[in-house]
Amino acid sequence: MASSLLKLAAILSLVFSILLALNTQITLSSDIEDDDEEYVLDTPLEGFRSRSRFLASVIKKGARCNAERNNICNGVSANNGTGLLYCCKKHCRN
Repeated sequence: MASSLLKLAAILSLVFSILLALNTQITLSSDIEDDDEEYVLDTPLEGFRSRSRFLASVIKKGARCNAERNNICNGVSANNGTGLLYCCKKHCRN
């Protein structure tokens, strides 16, 4: 009786750990997909320099910013007025 309970507990813990690992991978993959979102600025920024002149008015979600030195998303309107970007900690947020 005790050995069967021990085996059952071992099997259940193994199943739960596998389910937890699968759930974590699904969550991480959905976070990666969200990072590809881009914001198209309604008005281009004056001090914002892009690597390409064609991408001067596009900011990726989560782009790095600094509220004091490199504030590229300080209350900037984006996506035809549907978004408003702010520098939250060190990243641009909608």
